Amino acid sequence: MITIATINNLTHRERTSEDAYHEQLLVNDELAYYYFNNDYSTLLFGYKESKFLLGGLISRDEIIRMAESMEYIE
Repeated sequence: MITIATINNLTHRERTSEDAYHEQLLVNDELAYYYFNNDYSTLLFGYKESKFLLGGLISRDEIIRMAESMEYIE
């Protein structure tokens, strides 16, 4: 199962788990935060003025590809 949610007022520090691997990266030329813990990947990324949280039992490369392939429709 893969989940996606829009979020407001959440910073990367609030998502950091002390025992999770985490890194900063670029997704579509925007700063994003990747977390990995217990085989679960989470990606916090922004597009325009919205922020999204994408997560699931998928690899780092797969979650980044998913985020980069999303189309924002207003």
